[in-house]
Amino acid sequence: MIFIDLEKFIEEIGMKVMMGPYVKYSNMVGNRGITGAAIIETSHIVMHIWDEVSPALMQFDVYSCGEFDPENICNKIDEDFAVHKIEYKFLAHGVLISK
Repeated sequence: MIFIDLEKFIEEIGMKVMMGPYVKYSNMVGNRGITGAAIIETSHIVMHIWDEVSPALMQFDVYSCGEFDPENICNKIDEDFAVHKIEYKFLAHGVLISK
């Protein structure tokens, strides 16, 4: 099973935890994997990792009213999880940036 230290991750991307994080594993067939959530000072972070597929699929949502660099978050995800491919959408003050 994958180990997630979501609190450390949040600190390393320059954000502060207010509540949580809460991380649980689901054994539900078709939805097996990890779900994690935390309330941060500027909003919230939620992640899901489905591990029934290979490679595993991750969705990681950072919603913040504060400034942050999506490339920094992608680099941290790659560093912690050695991903095969990252795609993201970044909405900054009404402007959508996809990569």
